[in-house]
Amino acid sequence: MDFGHYQHLKKMARHPEDIEKIYLFGDLLSFGNGLEIPDPWYGDQEDFRKVYKMLHQGCESLLKKLKNNELPPNFSY
Repeated sequence: MDFGHYQHLKKMARHPEDIEKIYLFGDLLSFGNGLEIPDPWYGDQEDFRKVYKMLHQGCESLLKKLKNNELPPNFSY
């Protein structure tokens, strides 16, 4: 998700402990903390390719973290 979605979800949280459960997808990836996955909607085909590559790599990283039990302690799914 991008920073706008992230901020919106944090505002929607009903309890302070829920805010700690909200992550940018990039926070869970091997290529950087706090990394925003941009919305390619208004871009060109290359922007979509770039985002697809980020998401693909991110999903592989997330699956590896799940398998190795390496997710943050308050992460829930």
